[in-house]
Amino acid sequence: GGTGFRRARESEVLPDGALQRRECLALAGTPESGSTLGAASALRLRQMGLGADQIAALPTTFKPDAMSLPLLSPVSGTVVKRVAYAGQFVREGDPLFELGDFAVMWFKFDAYERDLPWLHAGQSIVVTTPSLPGTPLTNTIAFIDPNLEEMSRTARVRVELPNPFVGEGSNRARLLRHRLYAEGRIEVATAPLLAVPRSAVLNPDGRPFVWKAVGPTSFERREVVLGRRGDQHWEVVSGLAEGDRIVSAGGFLVDAQAQLQHGDVPSATPSRDAATNAIPSLPAAKAGAVEPTEPQWVALEGVLQSSSNLAAALASDDIKSFHRLWPEHVTAVHRLGTAASGLPREALAGLLALPAAPKDIAGARAALHGFMDGLLPWAPRLKARPGLGGIKAYECPMTGKTFPGAPREAHWLQLKGPKRNPWFGAEMPDCGTEIAL
Repeated sequence: GGTGFRRARESEVLPDGALQRRECLALAGTPESGSTLGAASALRLRQMGLGADQIAALPTTFKPDAMSLPLLSPVSGTVVKRVAYAGQFVREGDPLFELGDFAVMWFKFDAYERDLPWLHAGQSIVVTTPSLPGTPLTNTIAFIDPNLEEMSRTARVRVELPNPFVGEGSNRARLLRHRLYAEGRIEVATAPLLAVPRSAVLNPDGRPFVWKAVGPTSFERREVVLGRRGDQHWEVVSGLAEGDRIVSAGGFLVDAQAQLQHGDVPSATPSRDAATNAIPSLPAAKAGAVEPTEPQWVALEGVLQSSSNLAAALASDDIKSFHRLWPEHVTAVHRLGTAASGLPREALAGLLALPAAPKDIAGARAALHGFMDGLLPWAPRLKARPGLGGIKAYECPMTGKTFPGAPREAHWLQLKGPKRNPWFGAEMPDCGTEIAL
């Protein structure tokens, strides 16, 4: 039987799979069926995708002259992608279908570097998705990637969610569908600690501080060492004691007034009373120490508008629009310089120094940063001007490598929403936290 089969194999041109099946069938009724040759033939069919039950049933279910055989998937699941169609020629190793086992779905999200101290494997998380309104799903964190994404400074976190079938008959389907968007919320319990509202912390030069009340009408600048950052509060490691009274909202206003009323001192280190080391409160200060005229206000508004336009271009990584808008910004800065007579130059720090036109997007962001820093002390008073009530200030906490000379945290102003980060642009447009003015 074996010799006759070898002659047939040499004289006939058959598809490789059909040839292996005929070989297996020819061996099935011979003494060689349990031999090494029979095992090799069966192994070849296994490698081509046939199951053990199919191979065992070949002698009774398959005709020797047949040219096809059902090819079963090695796993159960749902077809996610189809590559092969009826009549298509495929080679050994070509993919035919992509299948997914949706019995357990992976919810994957990115955690910022600053949030990682709050997370650990086994931690409970509540997941919600728009496709299941009012149906939160609770499970635990299964895995936190030890490798951070270099550009976004995030780590991938995975939660495994059971995905049972729901419905009956033709409506029977998995609870969760493939590639859904979802949100996860983690509630963290901590031991008692000292914390302050995030809006109370100012950090213009990488040295965070708060304004501490030292009397009924006086405040002092108190540098603090910060720990973990929550949604609404920031842990204070040192610099404050329990019971200290601080400015929790409007700190920028105190800082801006301190800078404007003590123009020879930068905002990060405003002048202090030698005896009390405190800055006088606003009512006790000279109300008209720095009061721009109406033309000066109009010129300041012009620089704010042109800077906001440049920020919008950078938020979209649109360097062409930035170059188109740059001459308008130069004109606005020149107008401010002309109108600024009588204002202390220190009060306009960063607003009158025009760099050369930036050539690339990193240089553009570096140029804009100087103007945003110069405008920030004026923002609370500009917000009170007609038509500027919608001005908002934002802080991005991880700008250290976004442009040459970038601080660890940078701020920007916007005249209207939605929030668009000019330091990261399209990569992370909504990264940042609003700061109270």
